[in-house]
Amino acid sequence: MAVGRSGYCGVAAVGGGETSVGMAVAERTRFAGESAAALFARMVASLPAVREATAGSARTTAIRGLAPLARRVRRVSGPGYLLVGDAAGSTDPFTGEGVFRALRGAELAAAAVTRALAHPGLLPDGYAAARREAFAAKELACLGLQVALAAPNLFDHCLRRAGSRERAARTLAGVFGDYLPAQAALRPSVLADLVRP
Repeated sequence: MAVGRSGYCGVAAVGGGETSVGMAVAERTRFAGESAAALFARMVASLPAVREATAGSARTTAIRGLAPLARRVRRVSGPGYLLVGDAAGSTDPFTGEGVFRALRGAELAAAAVTRALAHPGLLPDGYAAARREAFAAKELACLGLQVALAAPNLFDHCLRRAGSRERAARTLAGVFGDYLPAQAALRPSVLADLVRP
């Protein structure tokens, strides 16, 4: 993942000699009348690691985009429905959280439906609470990441600190890699490691 002043970009080999390049940019980054292809090229050029990773390559598909990504879903369940995946709310693409949340949300939905089917007349009311419990800490950690990304100097500072403080680096990698509980990133000691000089 490469982070710049106007957004971030991920580059991933997808096989067959092809590479997928995905980016998220602030809406204010796009110039009036600028095409998606021109914005894409300008962003790639502004991020040295991405520029280097894509040097000598040619685009094989049209630029596809979606804006804005952030949206709030007020209710994830009701009579006759349960929302899962992107329908239950968007997530920050920086962390790759979408697939995990979709699968974990589907598990929670399946459990709620199973309980409701075992007790006729019971609505799967516990689903929304189960989602909050499952995702609240990670959402807070992702919000902290978004705040840092929106303030490049803060992000750079935290990145330098994580690079020199093993506990913070291990914790963030574990939380955003989904092998440590998200609460670990919210510990005062970890946050202090990221911000103190």
